[in-house]
Amino acid sequence: MLNQEGFRTSTGQRWGKTTVHKILNNEAYCGALLWGGRPGHPAIHSGIPPVRVENAWPAIIDRETFTLVQQRMAANAPESIHPRVVPSFYLLSGLLFCSCGHAMIGRSAKSHQYYYYVCNSGFKQGKDACNAKSLPKEKISLSRSLLTRSKTMS
Repeated sequence: MLNQEGFRTSTGQRWGKTTVHKILNNEAYCGALLWGGRPGHPAIHSGIPPVRVENAWPAIIDRETFTLVQQRMAANAPESIHPRVVPSFYLLSGLLFCSCGHAMIGRSAKSHQYYYYVCNSGFKQGKDACNAKSLPKEKISLSRSLLTRSKTMS
């Protein structure tokens, strides 16, 4: 909706799911300063406790709303499993590229009845970013196996 209404990020880029997710998890919008307490921050591994300053600047959302959003996101979050231990159902994800230059990723539709490769940019940012059509997984797998078979025969 942000992209459709013409809003852009502070760097002039289109909004993506990751950017919105980071904003929804950032306590800075509640006026809190947190340094060294977020996963992935180098200080978290040093053993030094994180620095937290409440009311470091004016809040643009109240703590109650922020907490409600966190609870709702936690309830909707899927179980997290490291990708290296899960065999991929979409072997060509990241190897196929869309005409816009972005990688194609695997997606399912109709309660996992149909499987497609879609443009990652179009999936994350909407049809305005890329309106390429989805490619049925079966047709790509079939094309790939026919290509492999024809190379071995020649």
